[in-house]
Amino acid sequence: MIPSDEVLAMAELSADSVFGKIPKEKYLYYIRSSLQAGQDAAEQFAGQTIEEMSENLGAAVILEDVPARCGGVNLRAQTLTEQGKTEVHVYRESLRNLAENSSWDGVQSLSEEMSLQTHLYHELFHVLEEKSGSYVSDRLPPVTTWKFFSHVGSSHVTRCSEIAAHRFAQKMLGLPWLPNFYDYIYLRNKNKLSQDQFDDFFARMQALIAEEKG
Repeated sequence: MIPSDEVLAMAELSADSVFGKIPKEKYLYYIRSSLQAGQDAAEQFAGQTIEEMSENLGAAVILEDVPARCGGVNLRAQTLTEQGKTEVHVYRESLRNLAENSSWDGVQSLSEEMSLQTHLYHELFHVLEEKSGSYVSDRLPPVTTWKFFSHVGSSHVTRCSEIAAHRFAQKMLGLPWLPNFYDYIYLRNKNKLSQDQFDDFFARMQALIAEEKG
């Protein structure tokens, strides 16, 4: 069974460093608000090609053959801004690897070109956030992370921007599901997740959604 977009968004939300601090009754609020933000942006830029959008945002797209690494992991794409200059770097080898391991029962696999476009639109959404000075994560209420007498600490849920970027790429390309699903398919096909782990993970995400819906 293919997870719903809300379940895939929950999967992203669950990776946030403050996920354990989010009240369970607020899960769907953060998920739906983030999905809506990505959809609103897609409606704003509907019909724009990657070239047109990157030009309008003043961002240069750089195609790299050799992948960059961060924390021991090969990056697929990243946005770098220095001295007012914004560059979106995409790494063909990593994108090719994702495309080659994107086949799964009932799921249309990604071509290398679609993998490239998905990541470019995702990164351009983040460029849009940066250029506008309005990050989805910052627009949504922070969660309380600690209390000590009258002192209270809080933090924004940064993965909300990721959920919005997934939705933006999905809508710009007409994908039937949030593209982060391919990350989990990749892990399954590379045997970094067993089938049982894959199934159990999405069952847990579904259960969290169902619990809040009552």
